[in-house]
Amino acid sequence: MQKSSAKKTLAGRKGNLTDMSMYKEVSIKHMLLGGEMTCLKKFCTGGSDMKVGCSWAQFKGNHIDALEVIFSALKDVSIKDAKNLMSTKLVYNDKPIDLYQTVKIEQDITVANIPSFRDVGIEPMAKLILKELGPWCEIKDVSAWRRFDNNQYLPYGIK
Repeated sequence: MQKSSAKKTLAGRKGNLTDMSMYKEVSIKHMLLGGEMTCLKKFCTGGSDMKVGCSWAQFKGNHIDALEVIFSALKDVSIKDAKNLMSTKLVYNDKPIDLYQTVKIEQDITVANIPSFRDVGIEPMAKLILKELGPWCEIKDVSAWRRFDNNQYLPYGIK
């Protein structure tokens, strides 16, 4: 498992913090190329592309209880079963646990961060990413933060 630390992000007004446990990082590559939404892929160095990870931010600080749910699901799973694990529904505190699959970096790679797309919107930004970067490189995945309860995207943090 890869560990991602919980994040608190300023939400526009001074002193206001966004509760990142209400959001999950999702793949928006389907907005570029069409088709169905796929599982988010994250890059790892020195490892296999069959590993599975999850973000700590979704557990609101109750990491020990959440780990018990994850470990019980993993006890009989080998690395070759990673794709099957991605389709397994794990639940903690009546919310699904979001997993991601890692992709091994085999060559030079650049991660582009888009700090804000507030004035443009998520879909026009996805189309712009494809238009500007598509001719120059292979786009492995594009991620954005989406709220659990209403599927709205945060207007920043595209990678």
